[in-house]
Amino acid sequence: MLRQHVPKHIVIDNVDCDIRCSRIARRLNAGTNNINYATDNAEEWFFDKPRKYQLIINTSCEHMEQDDLNLMIGLKKKEAIICLQGNNYHEIQSHINTHNSLDEFVESFKLNKIYYKDVLPSPCGKYDRYMVIGE
Repeated sequence: MLRQHVPKHIVIDNVDCDIRCSRIARRLNAGTNNINYATDNAEEWFFDKPRKYQLIINTSCEHMEQDDLNLMIGLKKKEAIICLQGNNYHEIQSHINTHNSLDEFVESFKLNKIYYKDVLPSPCGKYDRYMVIGE
């Protein structure tokens, strides 16, 4: 979906530690140009080139340490936009960084500017997804 809204000359790096997710993304984007796929640890991938990106999207903050997320924010280009998603689904063992509310989630990043923030209840009703976009 992002590729449909970003100029075709802009290269997108899609990084996921799960090879299955990378395979699905490749199938969904078959025939689409300028998308690089990597099966890797997203933190390490980013830390190798923190100033490369104008837009950083992390859809799984619940799987990352808060200190690592804050380091990513601190290392990015000042003007780079960051979109972060997390949740309050505390019951999953691999969810090491959940938050109790949207405000708690947003405050945990100490962003300089916030352009958008919202909550999306899950269809099953067990948890909420949080999103913030800012600098």
